[in-house]
Amino acid sequence: MSKGLVLISWLFLVLAVSLMPVPETGIEERNLDKTVHFVIYGITAMLFLRVLYKDSRKLCIDGLISIGSASLYGFLIEIAQSLIPYRSFSIGDILFNFLGALFFVIVFSTVLLRSKRHFG
Repeated sequence: MSKGLVLISWLFLVLAVSLMPVPETGIEERNLDKTVHFVIYGITAMLFLRVLYKDSRKLCIDGLISIGSASLYGFLIEIAQSLIPYRSFSIGDILFNFLGALFFVIVFSTVLLRSKRHFG
């Protein structure tokens, strides 16, 4: 499967799950929710970077575009959630979307650069 198809499939999956009703579990979910946002949008940014990355000289620009794209996608989903009665808009979710995207892109970029140095 191509990198682009993986990204598009992932974006549809994230959208579908983000717009579904959330069942009440009775468990304190505040920290878990933020962790899930961090990881989901970190993966999203990493997938954007996998599609964009061609040349290590442009890695910084590709990384910034990936972080921005993942964060914008998360913001747009938050807006969509604000229009659905059983979901809500959250600034905290937007923050953790951005932080996850930033963290994952930094780690993934570091791995890319090190692997290029060691393997060609």
